[in-house]
Amino acid sequence: MITPQQVTALTAQAARAATYPAYDVDGNLLEGWQLNLLGDPVYVGTELGTRGIGIYGQSVSSLVLTGYIKPASLSLITSPALVSIVLDSPGVWTGLNGVNGLLEYLSSADLQNTAQIQLMIGAYEGLLQAGVFFGDESAKLQATFVQPAARYGVDLVIKWINGQVDSNTASVLTEYARQAQYAIDFMESNSSAKLTIPEIPGYSDTTIRQDLDQAVTDIAANDKIPNLNFGGAPAVAVVVPVVSDEDGKFRFAPGNPEA
Repeated sequence: MITPQQVTALTAQAARAATYPAYDVDGNLLEGWQLNLLGDPVYVGTELGTRGIGIYGQSVSSLVLTGYIKPASLSLITSPALVSIVLDSPGVWTGLNGVNGLLEYLSSADLQNTAQIQLMIGAYEGLLQAGVFFGDESAKLQATFVQPAARYGVDLVIKWINGQVDSNTASVLTEYARQAQYAIDFMESNSSAKLTIPEIPGYSDTTIRQDLDQAVTDIAANDKIPNLNFGGAPAVAVVVPVVSDEDGKFRFAPGNPEA
């Protein structure tokens, strides 16, 4: 099971992966950057859809899942270049935790951290529901799949596991998985704390454990992890949450509508 300390390591690794330079050699803010309400540089430019939002590089879908953005807003984003324009409109924000705009969200590290942990929990539950986990795997195994699922969704991770994504997508997901493993290894080397997060009930006969264990080993040396047999468990077809009237509902896997 993943401990709170390991969660901290995973969020720190996610933040490191989403770090970009904000200033040029003369100390001037680069294009697309501005200061938030606390005077810290934050990226709000046209590459927001590819770089991701805030400290952890969260997607618009992630902000929908955590309740900050209205689901219908997804229909307005027909290309990554439109993310900054759409999020600049107060009308797409739900007002959760008093956040009514992009700059307000980017000004609160605490809210972004809470949202990231919610995404990790939702990803874990989705992988559990989809049959990837029993719930009693090692932290390193769970982190291998939770980290990319929190960023890109459980649906895409399942397709990746089954070898159903292109090489570029596989490369990106593999990088996130490796970073998660490095974060867990770092904590194992530097902390003996063993406090665990609350357990979530597992599901019997849903995971081929030997294949998953082998996948953790193989991923360190290959760009695509091996195909896994989930015993006929259905894969999820939708990567991005569908537009609906619901706000803040986790849609990581079938039968698992909320955190």
